[in-house]
Amino acid sequence: MIQSVFNPIMRFYAELQKLKNTLAIVVAVALPLFIAFLSFVIYISEGHKLVVPGINPWKGYIYHLQKFWAGLLLPLTIILEASLINSIEHSNNMWKQVYTLPVSKSSVYLYKLLSFIFLNILTAVSLTLFVQLFGYLLILIKPEFGFYAPSFFGESLMMSLKMMLASSAIIGFQFFLSFNFRSFIVPMVIGFCLTVGTGIASSWKYIEFLPYSYPSLSTNRQDAGIWDSYVSIAVISLVFLSAAGFYVSSKREIS
Repeated sequence: MIQSVFNPIMRFYAELQKLKNTLAIVVAVALPLFIAFLSFVIYISEGHKLVVPGINPWKGYIYHLQKFWAGLLLPLTIILEASLINSIEHSNNMWKQVYTLPVSKSSVYLYKLLSFIFLNILTAVSLTLFVQLFGYLLILIKPEFGFYAPSFFGESLMMSLKMMLASSAIIGFQFFLSFNFRSFIVPMVIGFCLTVGTGIASSWKYIEFLPYSYPSLSTNRQDAGIWDSYVSIAVISLVFLSAAGFYVSSKREIS
């Protein structure tokens, strides 16, 4: 009984340990840091145009940053992380060694996918923490902006997690591609084209049929809670894509 619980934990931990040998963790932390710092610089130089007197400045500060993140940088971050997370096995041709371990082929896919989901949770939490950090720095540097008001930390964290959940379809699809394509470039190009294409079609009346738009669409209603139709469809898509990944992995032949 204890071993049946302990073994999955150790397999998941082993996949997390592999991340130390890639840039995936660096990307998960560095890109949220970059966008938070960029927003900070904008407010330092142009904040007098952005802050509305009588309104809590945190609201606009967080909303505009998260909207930009959801529409462009979040999908691109997922695309890059997905390619990096399988890079060790692909670059060193280690799949034959991996599949000789006493675990099922589908479980190899499962635990790598779980580590990838963990990576995206780390990204969401990092974004919230960095946004808060630079917001508090604005209190010291630009006290006239009023950032000493309540910082909406809970709401900011919930929205970051909501965007992550709304990107579940992207997570499932990009991981499926990176797992099955040895080339680092192919999943990147496919994901980049889908992201840019979605951005170009953002005003299309059928934009809701494009899953790469779900993170951005999920930010449209800040008071809708963490679960909405976009999150539901994205999570269901992740389940089906994962099932397809398990099947392909179980049939995989490594010569």
